[in-house]
Amino acid sequence: MIHINLLPVRQIRARLQTRNEVAIYLALVAVVLVFVSMAALNMISTVDQLQGQSKTLTAKKASYQPILNEINKLKKDKETQQTKINVIKSLKENSQVSVRVLDEMVNLVPAGRVWLNSLRQSGKSLDVSGIALDNATIAQFMNNISASEYFSGSELASSSQTVVSGAKLKSFSLKISIN
Repeated sequence: MIHINLLPVRQIRARLQTRNEVAIYLALVAVVLVFVSMAALNMISTVDQLQGQSKTLTAKKASYQPILNEINKLKKDKETQQTKINVIKSLKENSQVSVRVLDEMVNLVPAGRVWLNSLRQSGKSLDVSGIALDNATIAQFMNNISASEYFSGSELASSSQTVVSGAKLKSFSLKISIN
């Protein structure tokens, strides 16, 4: 005998399988949501913790700010004082050089034969202008300068004949290097 089953077994199985698949899908979505929520809560906790640390460090920085300001002020004061000390040292050295240069020039000028009109010192250079009796006297003066320990050499910048009180004399200009 043939049995005809009129119950929709295949359709019931398909519905059950679909229902099971939807349940599994919903369960997986729920698990993923739980993990995402836990990760988000962990991130929020980390952010709150880091913000708290940031506030603490900002407060510490603010408490150290007066000390940093004082240190910066002291550094500026130290630079100012060092600049002043360097200027004083430079002035001391230059004043001694000027005195030595003048003293040495007095000793090197041939007496009664050369008259100096001007001396200009700028750094390690000295410009001298004056009047001499003749070219030989200028040459002797330049040799005296070259032999001096305070000067490293002299260079004749110009020489010309000039008349002073009816006498023909030599006007000259020298550039001298100071040691």
